[in-house]
Order: sequence, then structure tokens, then C-alpha cells
Amino acid sequence: MGIALAPGPTPEEKARRDAEEALRKANFSADFDTLRLAGAMAVASGDATKFDISGWNSSLDLYLPNRLDLKAAALANYYCNQNLKLKSSKWKVRVYLVDGAVGAECRLF
Repeated sequence: MGIALAPGPTPEEKARRDAEEALRKANFSADFDTLRLAGAMAVASGDATKFDISGWNSSLDLYLPNRLDLKAAALANYYCNQNLKLKSSKWKVRVYLVDGAVGAECRLF
């Protein structure tokens, strides 16, 4: 007796999966571009010394040149209350103090 193998996906299922994957990649790319612009604006305005975008952690990370917790909270609040029109609601903003500690964090909507 042989082992019965499950049939592979139908062409329609494969096409649907491929379309979903393409949409997911396009949405991630659009979100990344929007977050890159937001981070660049934070640096250009002098609010942050640098920024990173973490796809793994789904975060826009902003870095302050000091240990001002209130500034970190204000900056996080500012970006989390902007209407960035992200495709996914999984993103967050993390603001790091000069010593590497997280000064503030919030979810982008």
C-alpha cells in the first residue's frame, strides 16, 4: 500500500495566493515609503538625529540626541496622531533616548 499524497493547489487557488502575496508586498512597500518620508522629516526638522525602519518589528524607530522623556513622548504622540494613510495597522513608532532606552512607543493607525 502506498501513501496517498494530498493534491496540490488548484490553478485558481494558486492564482489567488499569488495575488494576495503581490498585494501584501505592494502594501508593505507603500508603508515603507511613507515611514521613510516621516523619518526623514523628523531628522530634517531636528526632532531626531536618525531613524530606522524595522520590517521585522514593524516599527519606525526615531533616535533623540538627549534623555528627554517628555520630548520622546511628544514626538511619538505627534507621529501616532498623524494620518499617514498606512495600508497595514501593524506599524508602531518607537522613540529611543540617547542612551538607547525606549523613551516612548505607540501604535500607528
